Amino acid sequence: MQTLLILPFAMSPALIGVSFRFMFNPEFGLFDAFFGVVFPPLADVSWLADPDLAFAVVVMADVWGWIPFLTLVLIGGLASVPQDTIEAAQVDGASGWRVFKDVTLPQLMPVLAVVIILKAIFSLKTFDQVFMLTNGGPGTATQTLSHYIYTNGLRYGQIGYSAAVAWLMVVPMIILTYFYAKFVFRKE
Repeated sequence: MQTLLILPFAMSPALIGVSFRFMFNPEFGLFDAFFGVVFPPLADVSWLADPDLAFAVVVMADVWGWIPFLTLVLIGGLASVPQDTIEAAQVDGASGWRVFKDVTLPQLMPVLAVVIILKAIFSLKTFDQVFMLTNGGPGTATQTLSHYIYTNGLRYGQIGYSAAVAWLMVVPMIILTYFYAKFVFRKE
C-alpha cells in the first residue's frame, strides 16, 4: 500500500503537469466527463482558461504530487511517538483531543517543521509542473518565481534581470535551509 501511495511523488513534475492538462481538457478530459455525469453545469468549463480555476488546478496537481510523501513522513513521525506517554495521558483521564494536543502534537512538531520547510523550499523552485500544465497562464495567473525567471531570461532575452531575480530567490532558500538544518541537525 505504501508503494502505491508514494507513486505520485515518484512521478516527474512535468509528467504530472501534462497529465493534469489532459485531465482538465474541456473537450475530452476526465474531469469534464465526470462532471458531465455528476454535475452537468460544470461539464463544459474551461478549467485552464480561467485564472482562478487554473490556479486551483495547479494547486491540485501540486497537492496530488506531494501529499503521499508528506503523509508517509508524518506516519513515520507518528510511529516514533512513544506509546507509553499516550497511555499515561489516557490513564490520567485525558480525552482523545487532549492526548493529541498535549502529547502527540508536541512530539510531532520537529517532523512537522521539517515537512513545512521542505515543502516551502520545493514550492519556491516549482517550474516544470507549471510550465507543462499552464505555461504560467492564463496571463500570469499561475506563474511562479522560477517560471518568471525563465520567461524573462529565455523568452524576452533579459538575462541580467533574470539572473538578479534568481539571486533574490536564493535569499529565502538560504533562510529556509538554515531552519531546515537547525531542525534536522539539532542536538537533543
